[in-house]
Amino acid sequence: MDVAVLSRAICGTCERDVAQLANFFDRYLEEEARGLVDKIEVRETRTPLVKGIDKSVLKGLEEKYGSRRIAKYLVRRALYLKYGNSIGEYRGARCPICGLPPTLLVKSVEDIGIFSRDVYHARCTCGFKWRWDELYLCPKCSARGRENFSIYFVKDLGVRFMRCKKVRLHSCCG
Repeated sequence: MDVAVLSRAICGTCERDVAQLANFFDRYLEEEARGLVDKIEVRETRTPLVKGIDKSVLKGLEEKYGSRRIAKYLVRRALYLKYGNSIGEYRGARCPICGLPPTLLVKSVEDIGIFSRDVYHARCTCGFKWRWDELYLCPKCSARGRENFSIYFVKDLGVRFMRCKKVRLHSCCG
């Protein structure tokens, strides 16, 4: 996860706020998630992996931080750090670690000899990245097809934002 890019997306151009948020992510949340890696165990192998976690771990983190959202993020991130590299080829609509839909689709160009093609990878907030084969597919409601999406271009950034018309979920492709 590129903390600087995430921080800029949240804070805009205010360098002081970007630095403070990046420091918070790097120092506190990431360190806490790394500290959980050895303590967190999946009791039963299920997809997503987060369903196999003992609820007391989440409860303890929620009490420590006073926030269920932060507790859930830390558990998801720790699971990714522990098991993320052991998951093979994956092509589902939701993250196999935490079960969330991707927050971002990132486009890259794949060289296939004398030709090239656009390849999309889904990114989850836990850090997991997987191949996304169908560009016009909403991971929340499974709506398919260009007609189900509003598309916005930000020319200066070379970014395309897509929003599912049914659930108003945004995805972003460079």
